[in-house]
Amino acid sequence: MLYLQLIFWILIFLIVYVYFLYPLTLFIFSRFRSKEIVEDFKYEPKVSLLIAAYNEEDVIEKKY
Repeated sequence: MLYLQLIFWILIFLIVYVYFLYPLTLFIFSRFRSKEIVEDFKYEPKVSLLIAAYNEEDVIEKKY
């Protein structure tokens, strides 16, 4: 019976931690370490396109 109670309280703690304590700690830490947001509209990230295809080299070249 003691094991069931221990498991029960551990699971209750995990639920409380996930929904209340973790967001609260993130909020508290964000107050101490806030960064200024810098918007750079000239920044263009590099983007790669990955296409999963088998023996479709000719078809893909025609499309692009």
